Amino acid sequence: MQSVFCERGPAGNPVEGDFALVEAPLPEISEGTFLTRNDFVSLDAGFRNWMNEDSGDDVLPAMTLNEPVMGLVLAEVMESKHPGYAVGEKLMARFAWQTHS
Repeated sequence: MQSVFCERGPAGNPVEGDFALVEAPLPEISEGTFLTRNDFVSLDAGFRNWMNEDSGDDVLPAMTLNEPVMGLVLAEVMESKHPGYAVGEKLMARFAWQTHS
């Protein structure tokens, strides 16, 4: 699984060094959870503001350094042990910028 991490708050326009691509094994799911393949991630203009340490609001907190970037994701359920989510189901959720959630 690949994840995009926010490494530092940008000064000015974001640059490549503000982010890192981190590799990790796919998580194993447990009873009551599910695994998605994230097909699309949202990159909204407001994200630049959320990269500032003192930003955030009731909807989205400020991005945390050295953590995956969060945003809206369009995903498909790949594996499920949750009664409310079937394999193949498509959903939109607030997940991390990563290949799977």
